[in-house]
Amino acid sequence: MSTHLLHTEKKHPHPETNVQLAIGEWRELFTESEYKLIIAESLNETVVTRGFHTILNGYLITKRRVCLVLHGDREKAQAMLDVFYRNVKKQLLRRLHAKPAEMQKEIIHRLALEGHEGHRHLFREFPLYNYVLVRLITGRPAGVLYYSPHVERLKERIRNYPYCSAIDYSGAKGPVIVTTVNLKN
Repeated sequence: MSTHLLHTEKKHPHPETNVQLAIGEWRELFTESEYKLIIAESLNETVVTRGFHTILNGYLITKRRVCLVLHGDREKAQAMLDVFYRNVKKQLLRRLHAKPAEMQKEIIHRLALEGHEGHRHLFREFPLYNYVLVRLITGRPAGVLYYSPHVERLKERIRNYPYCSAIDYSGAKGPVIVTTVNLKN
């Protein structure tokens, strides 16, 4: 994917690249729990084994998308995403052995695992412009000066997501390793 789809947050002194990944059709081949676990494990493997431990500051994994807040410029963010995509493919290949032979063929076909173009079948990249969501999943106040039912619903939703970095910012340990940052703004 090209880096022009990544959105870099410029409102605070620490550069952030915010990206939203629409999960591809491969998710239909797994239960919701399975594919969320695949994504979480792939993020962990990316962060731990590839030296990107200071880049991932926030995440949210929902039924259809993955929102990521990455510390650093677009080039670092894109490098991390490329490694993440490769790790997702590795996780999928590991899980193929537990699936029936026909499903294995279907997974390989859908993901184009044998070609280098397979990444775009995993996720579609979009910029993440939802400023309030970015702030909430990175432990910052919503930044809204008035009562908004939309913001309150979003806060409640994030509090109840098991795959969200808001857990880490509350003091607990979430399923994905993140580098929490203390950004007051």
